[in-house]
Amino acid sequence: MSADREHEKAQIFDFHTKNIITKSDLCNFNDIVDWSNPSQLSIAIIGDFTYGTGNLITAVRLRKIMKDIGYKCFNYNLNIFHHLSENTEAYNDEINKLELFLINNRISFIMGIHLWRAGRIITSINNKNSIYFPYILVCAGTDANVFVKVNI
Repeated sequence: MSADREHEKAQIFDFHTKNIITKSDLCNFNDIVDWSNPSQLSIAIIGDFTYGTGNLITAVRLRKIMKDIGYKCFNYNLNIFHHLSENTEAYNDEINKLELFLINNRISFIMGIHLWRAGRIITSINNKNSIYFPYILVCAGTDANVFVKVNI
């Protein structure tokens, strides 16, 4: 994590411990959905896709790979959530819009890019209803790229 985002570390750990790890099942990637028939699967790649960021570049590359394999694949930009408090009507309206997008496009699986930003949105949707969307969280952008500058 880059120094200017260090404050997110405690938030990420606390959030994922309370909301994801303890309320989710850890499973094999291949067991999440039936991957044998790509044309039957719709995948949503969600994240804060600000122009020029590593998250956007990762999303574009993942979408191309998934589409080349034969999956229906959509990118959904979460940047509106970055400016909203989780306790506002506007936040809940955006959660409802995303949920409708997932339902209307018959999304089988979500790839969330960025542990904190995508992870909390996916958890909000999955905790909201009886509908559960299988997902994976991808480390990208500063989540992953800061290690290029640091000797581990």
